Amino acid sequence: DNAYPLVIGGHDHEPYQVEVGGAEVIKVGSEATYVGISRVVWPDKGSKKVTVTTEIKPVSDWEPDSKVETIVHQRMETVRELDNAPLFVWDKPDVLSSKDNRIQETTLSTKLVSMLRDALGCDCCVLNAGNIRGNKEYEKDHKFFTYNDLKSEIPFDAEMIVVPMPGNVLSQAVAHSREKASMDPPVSTGGYLHMDDGMEFDRATKNLVKCEGKPFDPERIYQVGALFMAMTGVDDNHPLIEFTDSNRHLFPVDKSAEMGRPAKLLLVD
Repeated sequence: DNAYPLVIGGHDHEPYQVEVGGAEVIKVGSEATYVGISRVVWPDKGSKKVTVTTEIKPVSDWEPDSKVETIVHQRMETVRELDNAPLFVWDKPDVLSSKDNRIQETTLSTKLVSMLRDALGCDCCVLNAGNIRGNKEYEKDHKFFTYNDLKSEIPFDAEMIVVPMPGNVLSQAVAHSREKASMDPPVSTGGYLHMDDGMEFDRATKNLVKCEGKPFDPERIYQVGALFMAMTGVDDNHPLIEFTDSNRHLFPVDKSAEMGRPAKLLLVD
């Protein structure tokens, strides 16, 4: 009976406006591109029912307020300096790219995972493609990869941990993650594991052949940097999940992600 006549939602990236069960539901999407206008009208002072109208309009319909713009510009100066801070210089002939990284290795994905390996101080490192989300090819003259670039590529916390893992489990995990990418046509998946620059995967045999730049040893215990959530079920990597279930002593009883460190912080530090 009109108990909830208006629901104003958030998080969704796309604008959304619909009536459901007598309630107006409105979401304006991301990046402050649109504004939602909702009007709630009581027919009379004692009425418990209301009429609701909603509309979504582009913010560009309004002229910017110059005074507010000046204040915002001044307050954002520190943020701009941080955003423009370079994290590394790309001076290789290959184009820096994270394009189609859910079906193939990319130069940027390999670079970021290699930096995570160094930051974690582990033997090798892997990271699920779903955590590198820029999906773009940078201009050839884009030499400085900045913190702003990093935010667009790794928008989530992506807590990383270091786990002592048998080589054969690591190899199986990489192979499992790339099964769909090897289909014809390839099927993209956020579980595709990217590797650091010291690792090499043989697509023909579906095995790792190098780690730390040396011949891969499936019997060795490697100190592996990995996404905490991948170890505990995200992207359904069976070799990783089975390893975790068989080695619960390596993880807190509640599998708390607090044992990890966010990838962005590791890369900035």
